[in-house]
Amino acid sequence: MLGFIDTTVLTDYSRFVEIGVQYTKDADYVSRITESFNEQAAALTASIMANSHSISDVDTVNEQSAEGVADIASNISMITDISMITEDSRNIVQKTELVMAQLKHLTDQLETFKY
Repeated sequence: MLGFIDTTVLTDYSRFVEIGVQYTKDADYVSRITESFNEQAAALTASIMANSHSISDVDTVNEQSAEGVADIASNISMITDISMITEDSRNIVQKTELVMAQLKHLTDQLETFKY
């Protein structure tokens, strides 16, 4: 019986102790890997959030740019309208000057008939 204990039981017990030590080492290794993974996942999440905020900021700038372009287009339209009004005003002034010249000519001719 002592032989059985010396050869089988103590050998098995020593193996169990070795297995327990190796299990502890393996558990520590898995724990470190898991912690590293969690840290990298947190860093990746932070990076994704920063990118999301950047995309949102770009979207806001694009909207503001579109509004600015619409304002510029409106201003160009107003300038075109003012240019057309100015051209119409020039035409009216020219026609008025022509009518005034014709009226002066008529007035001059009437003056000749008075005497």
